[in-house]
Amino acid sequence: MEENNQLNELEDVITVEMVDEDGKSVEFYVDDQFYFNGAEYWVLCESDDADDAVLMRAEVKEDGSTDCYLVEDEKEFNEVSAYYMTLFEGEEED
Repeated sequence: MEENNQLNELEDVITVEMVDEDGKSVEFYVDDQFYFNGAEYWVLCESDDADDAVLMRAEVKEDGSTDCYLVEDEKEFNEVSAYYMTLFEGEEED
């Protein structure tokens, strides 16, 4: 997926349009947002019933717009993923 993705806000749902490796446009919605070590991260899903998610780092630019970047660094990804999972410790599934 390419970086610097287009963001849209529709009725309090933030969507991110990304281009896959085949050049196809794919729209994701922000399923969750959280902060870790001073950075904002977004968990993106393609649909409500998707089992897969994409972890992105969100950065607000000086003009107030937001860019998303795929977390490609393995160490950062592992640390952020581990932290994210702790947010749900103790929660029971329905």
